Parts: sequence; C-alpha cells; structure tokens
Amino acid sequence: MPFYLLAKFKIRNMNKIVWIAVLIFLFSCGKETEDDDKQVMEGTGTVWLSGGLMYCATQFRMENGDTLIPNQFTSDLVKLKSGNQVRLKYKELTFRESGCTIGKDCEIIEVKVID
Repeated sequence: MPFYLLAKFKIRNMNKIVWIAVLIFLFSCGKETEDDDKQVMEGTGTVWLSGGLMYCATQFRMENGDTLIPNQFTSDLVKLKSGNQVRLKYKELTFRESGCTIGKDCEIIEVKVID
C-alpha cells in the first residue's frame, strides 16, 4: 500500500511540473522581437549612387557619419540623384540582408529632398 501512495504522489508532482513548463513556454512566446522595438529615427544626409553593385548602389551618407543602405526601392528612391540633400525617417535593421559590407541596413519610411 505505501508504494501505491508513493507512485500516486510522483504522478501528481509530474503533472504540476508539466503544467508549469507549459505555462512558461506560453508566456515566453508572446515577447516582442527586436525589430518591433526599433524606433523610427530621423536625420539628414546626402544621396550617394555608386552605379556599382545592385545592393550597395544606393546609399545615404548621413550628417552624423552613418551610411544607410535601404532594403527596398520605392518610386521615391528611384527618382533621387547623387548629391541630393535629403531628410529621412528610417528604422535600422538588425541583420544584414543587403550583403553590403559597409553601412547599416535600414527600412526607409519617408524621404524628402531638401532644396
């Protein structure tokens, strides 16, 4: 009889441990990713078109010293000419999808040419 009670006690404890593990897993899955935490940044800079590699051809040389590589090409970006002064709103990306060895990959939210 004591062995039966001991086995029953172990099963109850195992159930509690399993439920605790399930709850920890569920609560850990709801966290935001790093990309969601990135804030929209603003700055001014100069457009630089190299005419070279597709992914590194369009760059923004910012006044703070950063070089931004856009991850998408919209109609606004295609109209830009090398040397244009621009005001940008952008988000920095955490991973390098452009393959460019210099600069920071970013998602351009808004671009305005400064006269």
